[in-house]
Amino acid sequence: MSNEKKPIRDRVWFKRAIYLILAIACYPAMSFTIQVISDVSGLTQWSQQHGPYFILNEITGPIVMTNFFVILFFIALSMAFIFKAFGATEELPID
Repeated sequence: MSNEKKPIRDRVWFKRAIYLILAIACYPAMSFTIQVISDVSGLTQWSQQHGPYFILNEITGPIVMTNFFVILFFIALSMAFIFKAFGATEELPID
């Protein structure tokens, strides 16, 4: 076992912590993105005029499906970060 000290940014646990922070940060980013899409597309105004419940029609359908795909994207991104955090090739020495 060598006594070389690695810089902190090259250590396994530092990389894992960064990836886990990124995985957690995906969820606030997802809600922000959904809100921006809803504001830009007019879904928020439609919801304020017609109430919180809506039916999928030619106006709301594409926007809701876009938001659904945004949710899938951010969940997949979060899972990819978790995989990168625990799929590191460098393991801790057992000594």
